[in-house]
Amino acid sequence: MRRALGGLLARRSTLAVCFSILLVAETGYFARELAASLCHIAGERSFFGNRLVRSWTIYRRALSLGGSRERIETDSAELLLSALDQWEAGTKIQLPLPAPDAIAAAHSLVARLLRREPYNAYYWSLASDVYLHAARQRRRQTPLDLATLSENPEANLLPEDWLGIAAMGVATRMEPHNYVYPDALVETLQEYGLVEKAARYCRIAVAANPVLGAHLYLQHPDLAPELLEGAVQGFEDARGRDSLVSAVAIDTDAGKLLAEHGLDQRALPYLLRAVEAAPAFPDAQFHLGLVRYRAKEYRQALIHLQRVAGLLPDSPWANYYMGLSYSELGMNDQAAAEFKEAKERDPKVIGFFHALCEALERQGKVEEARRQFVAAANLNQGDPSAWLSLLAFYVHHKDRKGSTEVCAKLSALGPAGDAARSQCDFLNEAGP
Repeated sequence: MRRALGGLLARRSTLAVCFSILLVAETGYFARELAASLCHIAGERSFFGNRLVRSWTIYRRALSLGGSRERIETDSAELLLSALDQWEAGTKIQLPLPAPDAIAAAHSLVARLLRREPYNAYYWSLASDVYLHAARQRRRQTPLDLATLSENPEANLLPEDWLGIAAMGVATRMEPHNYVYPDALVETLQEYGLVEKAARYCRIAVAANPVLGAHLYLQHPDLAPELLEGAVQGFEDARGRDSLVSAVAIDTDAGKLLAEHGLDQRALPYLLRAVEAAPAFPDAQFHLGLVRYRAKEYRQALIHLQRVAGLLPDSPWANYYMGLSYSELGMNDQAAAEFKEAKERDPKVIGFFHALCEALERQGKVEEARRQFVAAANLNQGDPSAWLSLLAFYVHHKDRKGSTEVCAKLSALGPAGDAARSQCDFLNEAGP
């Protein structure tokens, strides 16, 4: 009996000891996890505050404490690439590591991430960034030999350039509906002068997200014709398949793109189709009105602009272009009324004041025009162009006193008025 009782107590003691050991171990494990998580959060805060050296150090500590390796290595790679981006752009920052070491460390981090998840498109995009930084670093370290340069842009690319392009191409193929990756390729290929290749990815990017404002390079005034065509084809592709963006919005943005690059006649069918499908869509009506206005079809332009003015009662631009259309038709009373409405809707735009002033002058209302010019200048006292317009008005009407007062205002503007003050030289030369 005593033996049985002693054995039971021994077993209970053993279980209690084992339980205590497990409890201590589990407590230590969770304490370590908590410390690693807090460290990681501190590293993120330092990264967001652009304290990159501190962030890098804290990330290393979080990793040594057993934090999530994948997450910390991803954040560390992003930190190094962000630091290199800023450094190459000329920002005065302290790199966590010297540039060659930072590139090597980022390469090692991204390689480990890809070994764990080879089908992760984002990791391939990080790999692309690493290779492109490596290419730029190699160019900085290699003396330029003009004799080796070719007129063919492809022949001037380094192996690292091609690896960067290929890696981003992999990311694009893995996520064909994500426009960010092909857009990044477009910008890279443009930088290298490979416009035809860039156009193919431009089509993919626009088809994935047929919103003009999402692709900033399309708004560049010197957009290459190949990219313009690629974008238009992308809009057509998007319109021919299911999309979260409506067909009306796609047609409007396609027409807007073409119109902004001087192709009004090509833009017209897209805008007409959009207006026919959705007459209450103001963006399509507005851009169709602009196309009609530039084609000198002023009465047709007014139809669309009047619709926009009713649909967007707070926007001044339809009224402004209506005023311009009425001016071209010689209807100065209506033009002045529209310019006045535009000015009331947004009094911060100097051009509305000046357009109203010119319309009032054509009506023979010189004094009222003068008051509007003065109001525009006083509302924008730091803008030399506002005072120059008032000066031109005074000179035109031979108002010597008013001209002198404006020139005094220009002198008070300091450096901002230097170029404008040259317009006042005539006063000294003309004498009293």
